[in-house]
Amino acid sequence: MRSALVPTIRVKVKFNGVYHEIYINSQASFGELKKMMSAKTGLHPEDQKLVYKDRERDSKAFLDMAGVRDRSKMVLLVDPAAQAKRLLEQRRTDKAERAAKSISRISLDVDKLATKVSALETIVGKGGKVVDADVVTLTEALMNELVKLDSIAADGERRPRWPHHHERQRKHENARAPPRCQRHIRLLHPLPAGLPVSPSAPTADRFWRWETKLTGGIHWQ
Repeated sequence: MRSALVPTIRVKVKFNGVYHEIYINSQASFGELKKMMSAKTGLHPEDQKLVYKDRERDSKAFLDMAGVRDRSKMVLLVDPAAQAKRLLEQRRTDKAERAAKSISRISLDVDKLATKVSALETIVGKGGKVVDADVVTLTEALMNELVKLDSIAADGERRPRWPHHHERQRKHENARAPPRCQRHIRLLHPLPAGLPVSPSAPTADRFWRWETKLTGGIHWQ
């Protein structure tokens, strides 16, 4: 077991022609040194290469085990490949978070529309009549929610890597929203006889095409 009672050493790290003096635990790892250099240079720890005695050092390796002593010198370099990989992963994460928020908003909108569908059902169930225009408007609104979900599914060639804290929410919302939209549209369809067809009204063919694509949740490519 490595002792916590160890001396602090001073190492000199050269970056872009400038030496930075870092005071650090002699048994710290190169990864910890990278974090300290990040505060000095603004360079993300994952984008760094630390070279000591002409060898790149692994972040998990320990300074003392590599022979680093007080006043030792090393060089910090930018790792272009690691930097590109990290930025790509960050973009994927940001995209996934935006999609998760969009799905949550769509789910809330569907809940609001569902309340209106239930109200129309209640009227019809009691023998009353509903205005055709109300049914068309609700149907179009639900279809629009399906289109929004479809656009999220089609955005990008690959399924984004969802952050862990969004994964459960994504599965929950994906499983609920499309089937609920479809169910409410089916409930609306038979309510009034002879619905007027407006130029903007969604056709049955468009609806069933979307339903086939979205049944069971969003299908990512």
